Amino acid sequence: MSEAVSVNKENVRKWVDVLRSGEFPQGKGALLYGGRYCCLGVATEIYRRETGVGDWTVDDEDEPEIRIFRSPKEDEALSLPIEVADWLGLGDNCNPTIDGRSLAERNDNGATFAEIADMIEREWLTEAE
Repeated sequence: MSEAVSVNKENVRKWVDVLRSGEFPQGKGALLYGGRYCCLGVATEIYRRETGVGDWTVDDEDEPEIRIFRSPKEDEALSLPIEVADWLGLGDNCNPTIDGRSLAERNDNGATFAEIADMIEREWLTEAE
C-alpha cells in the first residue's frame, strides 16, 4: 500500500460501486463541471446523498459550469472536501493518492471511473474486506 490509512470500508465500497455503475458522466478539472463529475466529485455526491449535508451551487457567474460543494464546514470546487475525506476514513487527505499519483490527476489524465474503482479497491478494500 502506498499510504497507511484506515478507511471506512463501507463508504469506500459505496464509492467504488457507484464509480462502476455508469450513473455519473465523467468529467475533469473540478469536482462537478458542466454536469460531469471527477472521481472525487462522485465521492462528494455520494456523501451528500448519504448524509443530507451540503449542496452544489454556482459561485462565480463568470464560470457557471463549475459547481461548488457548499456545506456548513466549507466550500470546495477542486479537492475532496475534508468532511468527505473523513467520511471515507481518509482523515484530512483531500487529495488521495495511490502509488504516488493523486486520484484527481489520474482522473484528469484519462483513467476511466472503472479503472479508478479498480485502483481504489486494490489499495483500500482487498485485504480482509
